Parts: sequence; C-alpha cells; structure tokens
Amino acid sequence: KTTSLSLNTSVAGDQRITLFTNDYPVSFDDTFYMAGKVSANYQVLVLNQSNANAFLSSVFKPGSQFRMDNHQVAAVSTDIFKNYSLIILNGTTNIPDPSFKALSQYVNEGGNLFVLPPANSNTGNLNGLLTVLTGSSFSFYDTSKTFVTGYNKSHELFRDLFVKTPENIELPVVYKHHVIRNASLSSEQKLFTFSNGDAFLTSYYAGNGKVFVCASSADIQSSSFPKSYWFLPVLYKMAFSGRQHAIHALTLGKNTGILLENNKQNNQNVYHSRLKKWDAIPEQRAVGNQVWVNLNQAAKEAGIYSIYLPGNADSLFTGVNYDRSESDMQYWDFETLKNQSKIRNAKWLSDEDDLSLGSSALYGNMPLWKVCIILALIFILIEIALIRWMK
Repeated sequence: KTTSLSLNTSVAGDQRITLFTNDYPVSFDDTFYMAGKVSANYQVLVLNQSNANAFLSSVFKPGSQFRMDNHQVAAVSTDIFKNYSLIILNGTTNIPDPSFKALSQYVNEGGNLFVLPPANSNTGNLNGLLTVLTGSSFSFYDTSKTFVTGYNKSHELFRDLFVKTPENIELPVVYKHHVIRNASLSSEQKLFTFSNGDAFLTSYYAGNGKVFVCASSADIQSSSFPKSYWFLPVLYKMAFSGRQHAIHALTLGKNTGILLENNKQNNQNVYHSRLKKWDAIPEQRAVGNQVWVNLNQAAKEAGIYSIYLPGNADSLFTGVNYDRSESDMQYWDFETLKNQSKIRNAKWLSDEDDLSLGSSALYGNMPLWKVCIILALIFILIEIALIRWMK
C-alpha cells in the first residue's frame, strides 16, 4: 500500500527532513531521509511579442512569493534565462535566433517553459521551437466555441490542488484555440481535454525540463481560462516544479544521481559529499551549465548528505536512504510455495493440520511405539527358539 503525505514549511532555505515510521516487526529501516532547498522567492520571466498580459501580471503581482519580469522577446538578453524557474512565451511569433537557441538550451538543462500562443492564426517561428523541443505544433486555428470536458487528476499540476474535488467542477470554456498536433512518438501528457480528445492544456518532457502548451492565448476573448480559479494555481505549480526547488530523496544502489547548478569557478574544483566525518568525492560530470553528481560510491550509509564545493559557503543537502525492497514483506501463498519448492518426498502441512497428533497421524502410518513393541516381541521369540533348539 502506498500512502502520500503533504509537507508544508513556513521557512525558506535548506530543508532537512527525517521521517520516522513504526512498522513492527520490521524495525531496521524505520527512518526516511529527504532534504533540499526552498526558495523564498520564485522568479518568472514573461517574454512578450508586444504588450504585457494583465492576467499574468495579476497572478505574479508584486509582494507575492514570485518575482515576475516582463521583457520584449526581440530585446531580451539570453544570459538571464538561467535565473528563472519558469519562462512564459506570451503570444511570441518572431523569436530571434539567439533566444530560440537559448530557450532550447534552457529547457534541455532543466527549465520549465509555458507557451501561450497568439490570438490569431499567425504562429511565426513558434511552431519551429515547439517542434524542436516537443515534436508538436499548432496545426490550424479553430474559432468555434468549445468546452473543456476533462482534466488529468493524476498530473503533478493538479495533484493536491483540491482537498476535496467539487462535484460540479467548472472547467474552462474556449472560444478560439489552436489545434495541437503531435509527432507519433511524443511525451505528451494532456492536462485539460476537449470532448474529442484534443488537448487544451498539455505538457511534454524535453531533455531535463518540461514544456507546457496552451491551445489559447491568455485573454478572455479566447477562453475563460485566465479568469477561472484554475489559472493561478496552475501557473504557481509550473513555477514551483522548476529545477531549482526540488526536495531530494535518493536510494542507495539505485537513483543516487542529482542534478545541480554548476557553481564551479574552474575545472580544478570538484564537488564533495559529506555525512558527519565521512567526506568523499562523488562521480560528477558537466551537463550544460549544470553538473550531474552520482553518490552511489560516495555514500556509505543512509542519512542527510551535504554536497558542497570547497571554499564555497553555499551547499545543498540531499537525503540518501536504504533500498526498501528488503522491508517489503511479500509472501507466497501455500500453493505457490509448494510449486516453487524443489524438495522431494515432503509432506506439506496446511493450516487445517493438527500438529498435536504427531507425525504418524499426519502421515497415516503406524505409531512408532507399536513398531518398537512388535520388534521386541519378535526378538524375544527368536531368542527362545535359539535356546530351545540349538545345542
């Protein structure tokens, strides 16, 4: 049985969490470690083709947990992309080549990208970016009124969104939208769907990052989505799920790799991992402007490890745990045990057998004490015969 727990913290910064469980009689792995870093402010970048969007500005208004920056896509400096957990393309149709390449690199290295198309059929080179990242594209512009009829409850953006799902939940109404078409091999996960199965809001894995694509622009002439109660939490979760804000719980011998921001000043510096007095240099390799650190050989036991650069005050914490397969108590039933066993001439006892009767009753044979008496009488008769007839 799998149980989900929700953890909330009111303090930003490093989070080191130890979870204790009581699952007697299995008592050797009752501790689960996880750790990471929670940011006080999440940075969101909106790239506009022309004017800023009022609905996006109201979601990420000043004073909230987010900091939002608006830039014209034609004039933005691509060096700032790495500072943001979410980049939103707001109706961009003419993406310059440097931004085109930088956005592809940003997503492949772990960034989140949200694409809001223009409110017309002119997509410019936006389709080219979508094809490179996800294999999808906007095929044609549908101006008929359409209703969103379902949403993917199991997707991470909707998970834990409601304490209790409303009975008559209100889904967006769409007045104009682009039809999203995908390649045959696509990593698409539909979030909102129309009655014909097409996606209104969908997501893709691209490299180490994610791409979210909406079929309509963020204006009330195109859909009711910007004014619905879905808009704000969905955008918040897109920003929260960025690569810089993860809580890590690794397993020894399995998934012991972690992707970090590469803060090395030169190739001579290497990341270390530390638990108490144990300090080791784990396997590591550069992945773009990030570094992949594998703790498989550098972690000797479960616990909360710090990953740091010598001379750098900032460090990251991660939880490392033992493999849970040993404590997953799964048993064979009676028939499976008999079939899997290679023991010959064995008597298999079921729950209905009464062990107090002894082995003779269970096997249906003569009791051993009777056998011993019979043998004793036979030997006495043989002895009498020998004494009487032999000289």
